[in-house]
Amino acid sequence: MKPSITVETAGKGCSQCHKDLGFEFSFAFQPIVNVREATIFGYEALVRGTEGQGAFSILNQVGGR
Repeated sequence: MKPSITVETAGKGCSQCHKDLGFEFSFAFQPIVNVREATIFGYEALVRGTEGQGAFSILNQVGGR
């Protein structure tokens, strides 16, 4: 089974999503797998700063804006 992800951003989401945050980060979607049934049942987002900062550090800079 090959997973597919559709990302819709045009005209949707928060008003802050298209603004410069003042820092860079990377993210990836990792599948969550039911190994017993060999199926993907969800995804988790992995977030890291470009200099190795953890997700908490990055998301803490975005929260509340």
